[in-house]
Amino acid sequence: MAKEEKEIKCSFCGRTKKDTDVLIAGITGHICNHCVT
Repeated sequence: MAKEEKEIKCSFCGRTKKDTDVLIAGITGHICNHCVT
């Protein structure tokens, strides 16, 4: 059985890693460059 991979996305706006330039990983969530600026 293949292991399912969760899609990584911004915890604030919901953009996926493909939709952002930078996605910063934290302990409990992620934030993209659009939400930082």
